[in-house]
Amino acid sequence: MITTNILQSKLKQSENKIVVLDPDVFGMKYLWDIPFQCIDKEIVEQVCSFIVLLYTNLGSSIKASPSDFIRSFFKFSLNKAEDAADKKYGTMLAIKLIKSYLSESEGEKYVKIDKATYKVEPVVNISIEVKRHNEKNKLINLVICKTLTVFHLKNAISSELKVPLSQFKVKSKAINTMLVSKEQNKLIIKDIIGTTETPFLVEILKSKKTQYNLSSTISNDKDMRERLFRLMKQDDDFAEEIWKLMKGFPENLLEYKTPSNEVDDAIIDTWDKLMSPKKDLHALLWNIHAMKRLILEKQFSEALTENYMQTCLKKGVFIYLTSKYKKLVLRLKKKSYTNARLVKYILKILCTAISPYYY
Repeated sequence: MITTNILQSKLKQSENKIVVLDPDVFGMKYLWDIPFQCIDKEIVEQVCSFIVLLYTNLGSSIKASPSDFIRSFFKFSLNKAEDAADKKYGTMLAIKLIKSYLSESEGEKYVKIDKATYKVEPVVNISIEVKRHNEKNKLINLVICKTLTVFHLKNAISSELKVPLSQFKVKSKAINTMLVSKEQNKLIIKDIIGTTETPFLVEILKSKKTQYNLSSTISNDKDMRERLFRLMKQDDDFAEEIWKLMKGFPENLLEYKTPSNEVDDAIIDTWDKLMSPKKDLHALLWNIHAMKRLILEKQFSEALTENYMQTCLKKGVFIYLTSKYKKLVLRLKKKSYTNARLVKYILKILCTAISPYYY
């Protein structure tokens, strides 16, 4: 397969890796059949790794307009799962494939971390300098186990600053190096902490335009999102695994804003449509997740002349949410993972109304 595609200039061998030059790779459809039909786990793992490798090593021509190629990964994953003899196995394999692709193409934010490990002895108190555009540098303090890696340090910084991993870089002053590669993420904190008072510099990056990656593509495509919602509806195991992935997606907040981008009488109607009991429960979960972000975003927006929280309170938005919360609590006796998650997010929205620093 590889040799044929290289001869047809669809693939090329570059620095010990395969690069895709043409999205119409010969044999790709048959390659996708193997993991969903094969019973040999070792072969399944190898083929899945090869598929992810093909979709993450793209030539410049595909990178310039990757949307269709990215969509094909999502489409093939779920189509093959639906055709599998064991649909539950096929769906869980599809979710695993999507997670592997996201981890490889968009970073390690999709790798689960037990935050309790941050405080395991031996710990160290680190003072970190934070640099933002057009702002004075400030210091934050982190207490973290010094035998953990740079990867753990970045995640701790992300949690402390409420900033996605993709929106900042970390520099070790001791070795005068930006810590950006996967190899550098594996470095041990104690080995690069040095003796300076502020051993690390965090540089917050300016907001970038929407990137054409799988998470942003799904986030901005209603049909793709609804396909995941339908899977979540079928099985609570699917719901839990898919939601773990979707929490890392960038919400398309534009669809939750009023046309004027300010709070007005239309917002109750807008929210009523988004939070309608007739709406699929999992779509409702996504809307609450996005609106929680929207509340936090508007709370700190200097462009607004009126305090968003106070306006929402006056217009009864939070009373409305409370009534929704009560109804959902009654539905919790079904012991559904999704119902419990809905209640959690409504509570977070209500707590945000009381204190914008609650997250």
